[in-house]
Amino acid sequence: MRIVEIEPDVVRRNTVLLTRFVTDLRELCAYYDTAELAVVDRFMTEAAALQQEATAELAGDPVASPRS
Repeated sequence: MRIVEIEPDVVRRNTVLLTRFVTDLRELCAYYDTAELAVVDRFMTEAAALQQEATAELAGDPVASPRS
């Protein structure tokens, strides 16, 4: 039984898109030093944790805060 069917045309289109996206991200990152990117990383990680907590709370399944 096959759960997922690979469509070669879709793979080719997405490969082009994702290759361009990754190249653009690399160019964007080149503007920042490691310390600046670490700040962005920390912010995004903490924001994602807050979002997960809020989602769990809305679902009636509160989780322990990762900041505690």
